[in-house]
Amino acid sequence: MSLSTTELALGDARLVAMRRFVRTHLGNPELRPVMVAAEFGISLRYLHRLFAVTGQSFSEFVFGERLEFCRDKLSSPGCAHQSISDIAMEAGFQSFSHFSRRFRAAFNQSPRDYRNAAGR
Repeated sequence: MSLSTTELALGDARLVAMRRFVRTHLGNPELRPVMVAAEFGISLRYLHRLFAVTGQSFSEFVFGERLEFCRDKLSSPGCAHQSISDIAMEAGFQSFSHFSRRFRAAFNQSPRDYRNAAGR
């Protein structure tokens, strides 16, 4: 079942707001689709339909945003004093090894190697 033009327009506005909500709540390790759907008063199914239209699932979006947050912090001289683990936890990752695997898969290098290269 596809979305109508009206649903797409309303969905676009909701999607923008949901993405903003996710970005401001990245550090919450309990950030889940059900939490966001409840916040916006929509069904879980509708949330997933809105993200499906973008070609990216809710989880893919959240992990992508968390990884970008970490990448930005790792390349920032102002965050050089912060441990990589602290940055990962600040972004909402609950496990350093999970973060490290995801980071390596996304950016083809370890977080430490990325930080070292960015510092040069």
